[in-house]
Amino acid sequence: MNQQSVKPVIGAVSLVPAAPNSEDSLIFTVTATDEQGLTKVTLFKVFAGDTSEAAMLSIGNDQFRVKVSPTGAAGDLVFWALAENQAGLTAKSAVSGVTVTEPPVILTIRNVRENFDFYNGKTVTLRGVVTIGAGLLRTDRLSGYFQDNSGRGMNIYSQTLYSQLRRGAEAELTGKIVDFGGVIELELSQAPVILNVDTSVPDALEIPVEDILWNPAEYEGTLLRIKGRITSRADNIGGGSNVTIDDGTSPITVRIWNSAGILVDVAGDIVNPSLDSLLQVGNRVNMVAVGGLYSGAAQLLGAYAEDFQPWTDGVEGDGSFSLKTAPYPFVPSAGERIQIIYAYPSDSRVILRVYSLNGQFVSTIADDYQGMAFEKTIYWNGRDELGRLVAPGTYLIHLEMTNRSTGDKKAAIAPVVVAGRWN
Repeated sequence: MNQQSVKPVIGAVSLVPAAPNSEDSLIFTVTATDEQGLTKVTLFKVFAGDTSEAAMLSIGNDQFRVKVSPTGAAGDLVFWALAENQAGLTAKSAVSGVTVTEPPVILTIRNVRENFDFYNGKTVTLRGVVTIGAGLLRTDRLSGYFQDNSGRGMNIYSQTLYSQLRRGAEAELTGKIVDFGGVIELELSQAPVILNVDTSVPDALEIPVEDILWNPAEYEGTLLRIKGRITSRADNIGGGSNVTIDDGTSPITVRIWNSAGILVDVAGDIVNPSLDSLLQVGNRVNMVAVGGLYSGAAQLLGAYAEDFQPWTDGVEGDGSFSLKTAPYPFVPSAGERIQIIYAYPSDSRVILRVYSLNGQFVSTIADDYQGMAFEKTIYWNGRDELGRLVAPGTYLIHLEMTNRSTGDKKAAIAPVVVAGRWN
């Protein structure tokens, strides 16, 4: 037989992944040979009634490959390849097919926590960003925290330290879900897979302390932001420092282990004079820490010096109690706001509310607690608690103060006028 009349030889086309979903890129590979040489190998595929083709490139050893974009939808995919030699003769592979499925629902930390009874003892794979890295809470094994985009976090535990799990590392973690003294843990069963070594840490959830104390299990493992005054501190207590912060709703303990090396070291010596100075009784602090549990009680876990900053959102006052409003009407429907300046003495909680002239509640503008005497300027946009514009008229700004040390209460009232918009 004339060699030029011999068709190419081609095998079946393989697909990776073998069971794709609509978000997977598709890699097609085929083996094809010809004694005279192939001029091209082409992939044909049919999906959702549309036929398309793509050139397959040689990767050596008589293999040809092409990578195509995800289908973007679920459905049946049919595909084959056609090889052509220099004589123009062609050979078609067997026709293959696969069902493209919808992508799997990604398991999140929130899913696991909210359905703990189901996942307890099961092995799962979760992806997230490390919020407290290895070697800070313990130095002999892994005890850290990570959080995903569900807004919740979880403890990571292993007998192996896995020092590559540093803060900001995005990782795929596989292990068994367990409960250890009320702390939900992912007990790793295999080495972590690092997806990115430098990812932004999730934003901390700003929350009143009273909410944490009301439901500590809800926020255990999650990165939280607290603003308040330091009311007590004790170093070298069981290998760490206990710092109490009060945000005006309630106090809570912040645990800083000596092993973290950010305040006191393992020898019991102060190693960070700046943080030592900030975390003194009476100072106001804006801090980020992970929600934790100790003997069933809520606490916070601090592990990074940069997570503790001075808290200043106004100016230090002279200890007086006062309320002032701008002496002119304003038009909320035109985007105008009214200025309100209030001052109060140290160790006081203040609540600023708006009422109608007949005493009907309209909105809460501020709920503050400061360790020192304070003066603050804020603005009201003329909207009620539901975000709706209020009707034109006179409203009362009501300032209520409670001194945390003495229990004394004071109140002040100032009128404001909401005007309508003239066309």
